[in-house]
Amino acid sequence: MSLFDRVKSALSQTASQIGQAGQEVQVEMRLDRVRRWVAATPPDITPQRIVDELQSILRTDSRVTPEAHRLLAEQLTEQGDIAGAISHLKSAASAMSTEVPVPTRDWIAEKLQLREDEYLRNIYVELAGLHQRQEDWEKALTIAELAIELDSHELTAYHTAIYSLLRMGQTDLAERMIRRAQTFDALGLVDGWAEEFVKSGLLPEE
Repeated sequence: MSLFDRVKSALSQTASQIGQAGQEVQVEMRLDRVRRWVAATPPDITPQRIVDELQSILRTDSRVTPEAHRLLAEQLTEQGDIAGAISHLKSAASAMSTEVPVPTRDWIAEKLQLREDEYLRNIYVELAGLHQRQEDWEKALTIAELAIELDSHELTAYHTAIYSLLRMGQTDLAERMIRRAQTFDALGLVDGWAEEFVKSGLLPEE
């Protein structure tokens, strides 16, 4: 390869890298804008516009695939489309459950200040909660247990798991999980749950 060809190739590669970097910055700016829309709910921004923008982002940059799916799930939940929200959270979890691409892992660490296991735990917590809203106790329990495997002190997942067990009539297992959660609950939240479960008739009085 001549010197001219080498220089031409190097310039082409540099231009491609600059173009890719510019596209990544644009995607991040669009995602940040969506977050602002969600937080402030401007009157001129409809829920459907937010959904459309997130779906467009999904097609543009694979680094942000899990977060775009998660934000879509939030929007669909607010619109009452629980089945659609569950589908997107499952897609987000799937993207994080296999070997996470380095660009995605780095983006989550830099932009969201989370390790990949922390991020996946949060997705599982949200997903378990949606299954609970659908009264699909078995799925809610299964997903909550996945969150607990990633973080043994995740109280929201414990609540979902315990409530699901009680609704399934598995009182002994629920009581065992209550006792386990009480060992690290410094605020007494679990005791409050137990009282509510007794009042509602889900948990027998001791």
